[in-house]
Amino acid sequence: MSAKGQTVALPSRLLARYLVQLERSPILTKAATGGAAYYLSELVSTALVRLLARKTRSLKAPHGPHDRAQRVPGILTAQTQWLALKLAVYAAFIAAPLDHGLYELLARLFRGHTSRRTRIAEIVVAVGAILPIQNAVYLAALSLVHGARKTRQVVAEVQQDLIGVTKMSAVIQTLALIIAQRVLPQSAWTPFFTMAAVTVDTAINVQTKLARTTTGPLGPDGQME
Repeated sequence: MSAKGQTVALPSRLLARYLVQLERSPILTKAATGGAAYYLSELVSTALVRLLARKTRSLKAPHGPHDRAQRVPGILTAQTQWLALKLAVYAAFIAAPLDHGLYELLARLFRGHTSRRTRIAEIVVAVGAILPIQNAVYLAALSLVHGARKTRQVVAEVQQDLIGVTKMSAVIQTLALIIAQRVLPQSAWTPFFTMAAVTVDTAINVQTKLARTTTGPLGPDGQME
């Protein structure tokens, strides 16, 4: 086999091994996948926020006490690494089991049905029922990770962002579900949806961080500090 053929075959072999591991230990494999993905998501979102903050600064004002870029720690700082680790723990021990259970339930509801009407119904249930649960749990976790300590504060932040987040993620998750229905084995659905969710959640995290550099987090009473 040529070097080019080996290069092309490598991703296929890795995917095959991953799917085998997914069949053997589904929750453990999904937990590891989600943990690694959300750890990287925190680093990526931090880097993007610093980049966007610098661009905003260069357009509006020079360095100063309100320099937004200086209010965002670098990706190698202890603060960012700790936040990334906490998100990885959330993904591995909360999000992965939750997603596994929700999508297993979805699969059972529609197992054996392949008509177009059934596929549409599957998308409606996924977007209308599963997605809001996932988003609410993620927003609550994000609030806690970023320092919320009062239930009222967590609830306020979830209520503030849930509708907007769900609208945005509904588009991406609908496209992801259509792709999964057409080309992916059932066992690969949750990791694939995890990657789609990480993409959405990275965007959410960027928006949240940008808002915090401007206004600060919500206080314990649910009001902006």
